[in-house]
Formats: sequence, C-alpha cells, structure tokens
Amino acid sequence: MPERVFPEDLEWTKPPRNYYISDVKEKVLYVNPETGAKIALVKAPIGIMDKLHKHSEANQFTLVLEGGRKWAFGYTPRGEVHGGSDIKQEITALFIWDGSPKPEVLE
Repeated sequence: MPERVFPEDLEWTKPPRNYYISDVKEKVLYVNPETGAKIALVKAPIGIMDKLHKHSEANQFTLVLEGGRKWAFGYTPRGEVHGGSDIKQEITALFIWDGSPKPEVLE
C-alpha cells in the first residue's frame, strides 16, 4: 500500500548523527527498516554544516529545494569522504541515502 507523508505535519528535529557542527534540523520522510535507507528534508543554517565524514553503507543524493544554490543536485558515492560544507545562505534540501547513512567521522 502506498505511504504518504506530509512534511508540513512533521516537526523539525535534531538528527541523531554526530557529524553536524551547526544547528542542522531534519524531517524524516522515510526509513527502510531492513536496509536503513533514509529520505529526509534537511535544514542547515549559515556556517560550516558538518565534519568530514563518509557513509560506508550508502550512496548520498541531495537536491537543494530552498535557499542558496536552489535546485543544485549532488551525488556522493558510498565510502567517499565529504563534508565541511560552508553554507552561505540557509538551505532546505532533500537528502536520500540508499542504505544506512551511519557516518564515519574523520577527526
């Protein structure tokens, strides 16, 4: 049966991951309980968003919906180091991980 989620009905929450530096918030739209795949709206304020990290179990796809670089699309392959994003204007983006997004933070 199709599942529908209405983002306006969800609260912005603090993500349970340990690599965000700024006050990043998310609205989780979908999580696959078997694979950990996740789809979320992510809101990031101005400043450095995240620490350098990688996702060994998931490719990451992003699409900026509001704010700086609107409609920019990004793809980060599984295991590739990324992060240190310097947000110049608050953004809201759709993040899709095709497996568990468990981050490995590089100190």
